[in-house]
Amino acid sequence: MKVVLFCGGQGLRIRDYSESIPKPMIPLGPRPILWHLMKYYAHFGYKDFILCLGWKGHVIREYFLNHNKGLDERFRPACRRRGRGALAP
Repeated sequence: MKVVLFCGGQGLRIRDYSESIPKPMIPLGPRPILWHLMKYYAHFGYKDFILCLGWKGHVIREYFLNHNKGLDERFRPACRRRGRGALAP
């Protein structure tokens, strides 16, 4: 089974933390929030991830390609932006 994680928002409401990095990459301890979320799913046997990337998606891609965490990541462009909290195909 695949896990789809949407990582495309700009993080406007948490701009103090996400001005230079995408919000899924905000550190929580030594690792980004996204890593913790993926590790949680992996604990229950889910290891096939599709990351829908948007704003500064290259930062997320580079992190997971450079730091092999033993998880199977796939990267996809995020859907068109339609406003805060809305997705479009």
